[in-house]
Amino acid sequence: MGLSGGPDSLALIHILHSLKNRLGIKLFACHLNHNIRGAAADEDQEFVSSFCRKIGVPLMVETFDVPSFARQNKLSLEDAGRKARYAFFDRVMKKFGAAKIALGHNADDNVETSLMRLITGSGARGLSGIAAKRGNIVRPLIMCWRNEIEAYCKLNGLHPRIDETNLDKKYLRNRIRHELIPLLKKYNPNVKSAISKATELLASDYKYLKDVATKALHGATIKLGGDQMLVDIDKLMMYPEPVAKLVIRLAVEAVKGDLENITFSHIEAIFSKLPDEKKWELHLPSGVFAMGDGDSLEISTVIPIPEEKIYFRYKLGIPGKLFLKEAGLRISAEKISDPSKLDLDLKNKNEALLDLGKLGSNVTVRSRLEGDKFSPLGIAGTKKLKDFFINEKVPPQKKDLVPIVEGKKGIAWVGGMRIDNRFKITGRTKEAVRLLLEPLNK
Repeated sequence: MGLSGGPDSLALIHILHSLKNRLGIKLFACHLNHNIRGAAADEDQEFVSSFCRKIGVPLMVETFDVPSFARQNKLSLEDAGRKARYAFFDRVMKKFGAAKIALGHNADDNVETSLMRLITGSGARGLSGIAAKRGNIVRPLIMCWRNEIEAYCKLNGLHPRIDETNLDKKYLRNRIRHELIPLLKKYNPNVKSAISKATELLASDYKYLKDVATKALHGATIKLGGDQMLVDIDKLMMYPEPVAKLVIRLAVEAVKGDLENITFSHIEAIFSKLPDEKKWELHLPSGVFAMGDGDSLEISTVIPIPEEKIYFRYKLGIPGKLFLKEAGLRISAEKISDPSKLDLDLKNKNEALLDLGKLGSNVTVRSRLEGDKFSPLGIAGTKKLKDFFINEKVPPQKKDLVPIVEGKKGIAWVGGMRIDNRFKITGRTKEAVRLLLEPLNK
C-alpha cells in the first residue's frame, strides 16, 4: 500500500495490519519522496521507515525529483507528482508480486475531486469522483470522512505527519477545501454529503452507460489490432449520441492505453466528423490519430500516409481478357453456350458465373464510385457498396482495388466477393459467361 505518513495512509496501514490474518493478505508498504518539501520530506521518509520496522511490514522507498520532472514535461507539480506516484506503484507491485495496491483516499478527497472537475469541466465519468476500485487499485477508506480518520488515529495512539502543502492555497484543491466548501456549507450545512451522494449516483449511471457502450463498440468493431481499431460508422450512429460518444472514448482508450490529455472537445470533434463521406483526419494528443471516410472510423497510433484515390475503367470483351494494372489483377471472360451443365456451386471466390443475356455485350470493369449500390446474391433488396465492404471487413486501402463488373443493368459482380441477384443464372438462361480473376504475376 502507499504510505505517505499522513492521517489517511497511517490509519489504513494500521487497519490492514490489524486485519491481515482475517483478510488472508500479505502487506507491503511503499513511500515516494517527491523532493518538494526538503527536510520535512526526509523526516516523513524516516517516520514511515521507523513505523514499518516497528510493526514488521516490508517497505520500499524511492526518491524522485518531481519539480524537475514537472519543468521538463511542462506539468503542474500536482500532475507531475501523480504521474511519478503511479509509476512508482507499478514498480512496487512488480517487485513484491502484489495483486492490489491500497491507497488512503477518503470521502473528503472524493468531494474535492468532484468539485475540481466540475469547475475545470468534466462529464459523468469525471464527476462520478474517485473510484473505490479501478484496475489493481483499491481505496478502502473512500467512504470515510477525514474527521473520522483523524479520530481513529487519535483513538489508536497514531501520530501522523502533517503535510504543510495541504494548507497552501496556490493549489486548486486546497482553495476548494479551505474556501469553497466552507462557503457552500452556508447554503447547505450537509453539502459534502449531498455531493458525495451525487457522485455515487453519477458513478452508477456512468457504469450502466459504459456497459452499453462497451457492447456497442464490440458490435461495431470491424478490425482490432495493437495500434489500430476500425469501427463501422453506420452501426455506431444507430446508438443515441451519448452512447456513440462514449464508444469513441472507449475506442481511443483501447488504442492509446489511457485517456490522458483526451478531452470532451476531442471526442466531440470526432463525433461531428462521422457523417462526412469525404476522407478526414484529426490529430489527437499523444500521437493518436482519428480518420474516417463515411464508412468507417479508424483510431490509430500509426502516422497516416496520404493515399491517392485509385481510378480505373476498362471495357471487357466477351470472350476477352483485361489487365488491371492498378489492382494487380487480370480478368478473363469465357462464353458458355450450354449453361444447363454448369455447376453453380463455385468454390473459387475469384470466379463468377453470370447470365450473359442480362449482362449484355457492353461490359465495364472499373473501380468503385461514390453511391454504388447492388443486390448481393442471397440478400433481399439493394445494399450500398460501402456498407457491403464494411460488412465484409474490406480494409480502407483495398476498397479502390476491388474490380467492379458492370453490365447494362448495373453492377453484376463485385470482383472476388459477390454477384448481383439480377445477373444470376436461372433455368431460363440461354447463354452464360464465366469470369475469372487472377493475379498479374501468376
